[in-house]
Amino acid sequence: MIENKEINLCNDIIFKYIVQSKEARSIVITFLQHITSIPKEELEKANFVSAELPKMVENEKLRRVDILVQLKGGDRIIVEMNGYNSENIFAKNAQYAFAQNLTNTPPNVKKYPKTMLINVDNFNKFKDKDAVLPFYIQDGKGHIETELYVSYHFILANAISDAYNEDEELKKFAKFLKCKTIKELEQFGKENEEYMSIYERIRKLLDGEELLDVYDKEQTHEEEIAYSKEEGIAIGKSEGIAIGKSEGIAIGERRGEEKKEKEIARNLKKLNIPISDIMKATGLSIKEIQML
Repeated sequence: MIENKEINLCNDIIFKYIVQSKEARSIVITFLQHITSIPKEELEKANFVSAELPKMVENEKLRRVDILVQLKGGDRIIVEMNGYNSENIFAKNAQYAFAQNLTNTPPNVKKYPKTMLINVDNFNKFKDKDAVLPFYIQDGKGHIETELYVSYHFILANAISDAYNEDEELKKFAKFLKCKTIKELEQFGKENEEYMSIYERIRKLLDGEELLDVYDKEQTHEEEIAYSKEEGIAIGKSEGIAIGKSEGIAIGERRGEEKKEKEIARNLKKLNIPISDIMKATGLSIKEIQML
């Protein structure tokens, strides 16, 4: 039965589907409030968008952030789900956050907007016990050079722990993301009424084994990336491109990402999911999806 099917809410596709929905808006606002300390009233007036980030290099494919929140004063919040730890994942997130700021900031403004990057980590890279770790640009003595950029790491394993986290709202959000089956998600919704509409949205989306299989493919993503790194190095060497090992890895990572997104899009097309939703889920263009 589907109730006993495993589900991973830290899957990048499902996480986007959840947090960008109207059903989750109040829950997301509460989450952002407790992470950043921005007043709820200010967040309620913000613009929540599925943003296409600018390309950092010419041949890079377009990428959408999980959430981009544009505050009335110009500041921005970016939320990224990190379902697994991989090489340079945080450096890449920070790079995109800076690009979002610089690309969308007019020259000679009197007040530069602040960018807040929230990493939702399904692992504990820093081996710390706190649920939320803020990172600033500062020197070894703790002097903060600028507050225009701050990165928060919301560590799910710590957030669900009574010993490490006293914030009940953040604990609730973390426990929701750690639900493992549809049945467990339903029970969570019954115990936390504000989450029930999200359960119903997910249940409707995943009420077919074929679609569940599409999202299960995300679980093999780390192995695909590892293979693609090796493939990228080999391509760089065989073609005689003097780009070195690091750029060969980058090529492999991009090809691995493209292969995964196209496979997901192909399966979604078979299930007659609207192209607009497939674009949001994968970041592919209309032309790329139509060619599959």
